[in-house]
Amino acid sequence: MDRRSRAAHTQYYDAEASRYDESRGGADRARATAEAILRLAPPAGTDTLHLDVAGGTGSISAIMGESGFRSHVVDGSTGMLVLARARGLPSVCGDATALPFPDAAFELVTEVWLLHLLTSTAAAAAVDEIARVLAPEGTAVVSVDKQVSHGGSVLEQDHQPVVTERLARHGLATAGTATFEARSPWGAADGRVQPMFRLAAFRRP
Repeated sequence: MDRRSRAAHTQYYDAEASRYDESRGGADRARATAEAILRLAPPAGTDTLHLDVAGGTGSISAIMGESGFRSHVVDGSTGMLVLARARGLPSVCGDATALPFPDAAFELVTEVWLLHLLTSTAAAAAVDEIARVLAPEGTAVVSVDKQVSHGGSVLEQDHQPVVTERLARHGLATAGTATFEARSPWGAADGRVQPMFRLAAFRRP
């Protein structure tokens, strides 16, 4: 994504911020997503740090906090981050391809519904950044094959084998998958009422 495309992308989500959650399935979808992540993540301790990359309004992170995670949101949209901060979440404006955090800083890193929006080059950089900020023995959870959930074609950017191979270069091994249904304005595949979304987990030994 070049600078002009990134600026347009940010402006779109700034404008969408106030209606984003409800237009994308509301609280029910946020809870279904968080519950699927929790099925893949290790139990949280009192100081378990979670980074929600492209975490938007913080709707998922807020639920993760109910399970003990100390969640931090990073997103490129300042409009979305206003809502995340209103939920009491530490929030930073930043680029998923150059995260503003030190190496090995988080025990759990999640990146949900981002990679399919990026170019293949930017998606690869975003995956590399997940690996960089993930702590030893940490877990990464990434949404994969989102367009397929809506009856669309496989995209290289978030295709599960591509993400798996990229993270394997950084020593991360597959650690399971989870699926969940949730409301979406873009319809569902296979005649479903709601799309079935897929998350993939990876763990650093």
